[in-house]
Amino acid sequence: MRLILLTGKGGAGASTLAAATAVAFAGAGRRTLAFGVGHGLAAAFARPLGQRPVPLAADLWALEAVPGRHDEPGPFLDWLRDLFAWRNMDETVADDIAALPGVVDLARLLALHDQVESGKFDAFVVDSPALRHTLDLLVALDAAARSLDRMFPPRQPTMLDPFLRALSGAATDGEEVYERGRELLLRLSRLRGTLSDPDSASVRLVLTADRGSLAEAQRAVTALSLFAYPADAAFCNRILPDEAGPWAGARPRSPARHQRPAPAA
Repeated sequence: MRLILLTGKGGAGASTLAAATAVAFAGAGRRTLAFGVGHGLAAAFARPLGQRPVPLAADLWALEAVPGRHDEPGPFLDWLRDLFAWRNMDETVADDIAALPGVVDLARLLALHDQVESGKFDAFVVDSPALRHTLDLLVALDAAARSLDRMFPPRQPTMLDPFLRALSGAATDGEEVYERGRELLLRLSRLRGTLSDPDSASVRLVLTADRGSLAEAQRAVTALSLFAYPADAAFCNRILPDEAGPWAGARPRSPARHQRPAPAA
């Protein structure tokens, strides 16, 4: 299994390169899923995409993970509603919490985990949000994995458990809520392990040839290294060759001053 996560400065073209990478994998005969965390893949493929894999070509599928509607709650919203109901709290607050950006992103990561665990695909190409957003997301994923046993330590069953369940219906609900919360964090922890395994996954950066983009990519490589996420490539996009033709004459050539010739062998 191979998983490649592409991200970059907003507008650098990460979605286009993610689509091209997925096409290359599929062309090599690998069953490939292009997974959009945001909304860029549909534009790159010029096809409407939903939350389920849509076949695009031989060995190529694509989807865009989006928050579930109120009649189809995502896993976090579903769990939060049960948690609030169990604690006799206002369930509408759960909807507000589930709508927060971080929670929405974690729900999309759970959808990615489900696809990885399904065994239906040989390769995954993830079109991630802008670079800073992606870094925050990966850090949150790391925190979720590390906090698993502190927030939801595994419970050892006792011989009294069957009797307690039979005598108290409310206790059963609480136990189920606890176990479902632990399972959500466990799934995120497994995805964290997959993304940090250099034999199966890597992060690839997409940047443009301007000073700000280059500096941001350097900081990103440092941050990824600190959290043990492997980064194996960087693409410098939107560089026009001299022979691009007259149509490119009016386009700005400012990135050229940031390009340096390769050192002599």
